[in-house]
Amino acid sequence: MTAERVKRTQPRALRTRAKMLQALEKLLKTKEFDQIAVTEIASEAGVAVGSIYSHFADKDAFLEALLEEWRARLEQRLTDVQASDLEAELRAEGSLRAALHMVVQYNYEQLEQEKHIIRATHHYLRQKMKADEDVWRHLQERAFQTVEAIVDVYAEEVRRTDTVKAAKMLNYSLNAIFTEWTVYRERGVPAALALGNEEFVHEVAELVFGYLTTPD
Repeated sequence: MTAERVKRTQPRALRTRAKMLQALEKLLKTKEFDQIAVTEIASEAGVAVGSIYSHFADKDAFLEALLEEWRARLEQRLTDVQASDLEAELRAEGSLRAALHMVVQYNYEQLEQEKHIIRATHHYLRQKMKADEDVWRHLQERAFQTVEAIVDVYAEEVRRTDTVKAAKMLNYSLNAIFTEWTVYRERGVPAALALGNEEFVHEVAELVFGYLTTPD
């Protein structure tokens, strides 16, 4: 293959790969990953089954590709947030409680948009994080900086002595609570709560508010 032909082929291959991932994402919004066949992905993407295997070794290889896309989205989201005047936005809410409700609502909406990816990659993600721990730790540190701003802006309302630890607990709690809600909403503890989405978000914000305003 000539260099010119390779140059023409590469963008087309990237577009085809993107179409496959978009097809899988669409299918994941209505079906679990294990229930989706490679033939369905090919059909949804409008490509031949053989084309799938020229881009991915098997169906499980889609999970790694989806995870990389999700990580890129998180990176961009954090970049956008950190580029904005976050402290001004938090102060505009007028109180710690209002700021927490705003932040919790924002986090929920972002996870809700990508719950299909989170569900599909949940178990794989746990393994991947062990193998790629430094990258994920970097994302966690950036997310922590964003959450820390809430504690700094409303320091006069926060009653925790160690505000750095409090911010870390806030970041951890929001991630853990929303991940469990996203992955296990239809079963287990989240299902037993019997709460609607808006009510759930409200209660999470109140839970965090109670923690931050309760003295050590």
